[in-house]
Amino acid sequence: MLLTKQVTINLHYREAPVVLDVMQGDSGRGLEVHFMAGEQTWEIPADADLVMQYQCQDGSGGVFDTLSDGAPAYTLADNVATIQLPPQICATAGCTKLQITLLSGGVQISTFHMEIRVAPQVNAKTAAGDYTNLAQWWEHMDHSDKIEWQEQLENRIAAVTPEEIGALSAKAWEGKLVSFIGDSQTERNACKTKTYVDWLKEILGIEAIEAAGSGYTIAQNTTADGQGNRPRGNMLTSCAYFAFHANDLVVVMGGINDVWFSTPMGEMGSTDKTTFYGAMDYTCRMLLDKCSEGSILFVTPTEQDYLGCQHTAGLTATDFAKAMKEVCGKYGIPVFDANAISGIYPKNLANARLYTTDYLHLNDAGHERLGKLLAAYIRNHCYASDTKPVRFPGVGCEGRYNRGHLVTVSQSQSFVCIRLPEVTEVTVDLTRYTSPAISDAGQPIGWFAFKQTDGTFKGVSIYDATSSPYSDGIDRLTGEKWDFAADVKTYTNRETALWEAPSEKPSAVRVTLENGIGKIYFDDTEVYSTPCVELGYITSMSKGLELSYVTIL
Repeated sequence: MLLTKQVTINLHYREAPVVLDVMQGDSGRGLEVHFMAGEQTWEIPADADLVMQYQCQDGSGGVFDTLSDGAPAYTLADNVATIQLPPQICATAGCTKLQITLLSGGVQISTFHMEIRVAPQVNAKTAAGDYTNLAQWWEHMDHSDKIEWQEQLENRIAAVTPEEIGALSAKAWEGKLVSFIGDSQTERNACKTKTYVDWLKEILGIEAIEAAGSGYTIAQNTTADGQGNRPRGNMLTSCAYFAFHANDLVVVMGGINDVWFSTPMGEMGSTDKTTFYGAMDYTCRMLLDKCSEGSILFVTPTEQDYLGCQHTAGLTATDFAKAMKEVCGKYGIPVFDANAISGIYPKNLANARLYTTDYLHLNDAGHERLGKLLAAYIRNHCYASDTKPVRFPGVGCEGRYNRGHLVTVSQSQSFVCIRLPEVTEVTVDLTRYTSPAISDAGQPIGWFAFKQTDGTFKGVSIYDATSSPYSDGIDRLTGEKWDFAADVKTYTNRETALWEAPSEKPSAVRVTLENGIGKIYFDDTEVYSTPCVELGYITSMSKGLELSYVTIL
C-alpha cells in the first residue's frame, strides 16, 4: 500500500521546506505535489521532467527518476506531480534531504527541497514481563479499591489551583515569537503609553515584532476620503514583504481604515485584492504558506464614531468584521472578534470616554482591556509549538530568527553579520531569484562570511561589483573578497575575479565548513576555499534572501 502525502508548492512564494515523517525501512511512501503560481494553479508543461536527488543522514545518497524495477518514479498531470519514493530514502534514521528539480525541454524551471525525517525502528526483541492489560486490571479490582482509587484521583485534580493552571497556560507562550501587523491601533503613537502588544508581552512572555502604520487598510486601496487623505499603505503588502517562517504566531488587526477609505466589500470567493473579501482571501492563503508551522490570528475592528467617518456605501466596521470572520472560517484561521466581544463600543458616549481618546483610537485603558482579553484568547485558541525559534547571533545587529532550517537576512543601513555557529552547510536556491547575483528585490545578495581565528571575517560575494553591482549577466559571477574587521564596520584588501565565470547560471550556491576549511560551490563545482572557524553572512542593503542550512549533528 502506498501512503501519499499531499503538499503544495507555490512558485511565487518563499516557503519553509516541506517535512515528511516516515519510519526507518518504510517502502511505501509517496508525494503528491500540487504546483501553484501565486493564486493560480500552474500547469506543468507537456515536455517537463523531474530529477530527484537525495542525501541521507550518513552521507549516502543518489539521483533517481525511476524505481528499482525500471518503472517511472513519477507521473505528471495538469498541475500535479505524483512521486513514489525509493526505499533507500527511508533506509537510514535521521534527516534525509530531498531536492526536486523541474525541467522543461532540458532547461531548469525550478528547484525545491524538502526534509524527510526518518524515525528509527523500535528495538523491542522481548515483551516486558510486567505487561498489564488495563481493562483486566480494573475488572478484577475490588469495589472498595476502586472507590479509594477514584477518590485519590479526584483529590489530586481538586488540588490544582486556577493560578497553577493559568501559570502552565502562560508558560506555553513564554519566549514565543509573535509578529503584529496593523494600523494606528497597533502603531505606537500619542494615543497610548502602553499598547495591547505590551500587555501581551507582559502576560504571555512573548517576543514581539511590530509592523503597523497609521492609515493602513487591509485591501489595496488608493481612494481618498472626504478630506483628500489617502491610505498610507496596506496590510496585504506588509504580509507579503515579511518572512514569517520563524513565527509562532502572526496577528493581523485591521479593517477600520477600509471603512474610512470606502474599500469595496466585494463578495465571498473573490480574488480581487482591491476588495475586502479578495484581499482577505489572498492574505489568508499567503500567511498559511509563509507561516506553515505557526499560528495565525485575525482581530476584527471595533466600531467607531470618529469625525463622522462613514463608508460611501453605508458599510460599518461590523460589516467588515463579519466578512473577516467569513473568510477566516473558510481557511480554519481563528478570529478574535473585538467588534463583538471586547466590550469596546465608542458609539456609546460613556464607553468612548472610558476606552478611547477620540471615539476611535484606544487609550491606555482600552489597550489594557484588549490586551488582557487577547491574552486569554491566545492561550485557549492558538496553537503553541513545543519548539522555540532560534535566534542566530549577530555582529552589529540583534541577529535573526530561524525555524525549519531557513534563516532570512534582510536590509540594513550599515554592514551587519549574521553568525551561524554550529552550521556546517548553507545553500542559496538561485532559482528563487530573477538574476544570478541579485535578489528579486533588486539588491545585491551580500557576502558569505568566513570567520578567522582572530575574530575577523573574510567576506566573499559570488559576484564581482567592479562596475555596476546590478548587472544580471553570469559573466559577473567571478567572486569578490573583502577582509572585514571583527565588528564588520571596516573592510580592506579587496580582491576580484576569484574564479572563472560559469558557462551557465548555477541553480544553487552551497557553502560548507569541514575540517577548518570553508568552501563555496556552484552546484557541485568547488570555486573557492579558505581557512574558517565559523560560517556567517554579511549584508548591508540586501533584502529577503533566504539561506537554508544544515547544523552539526
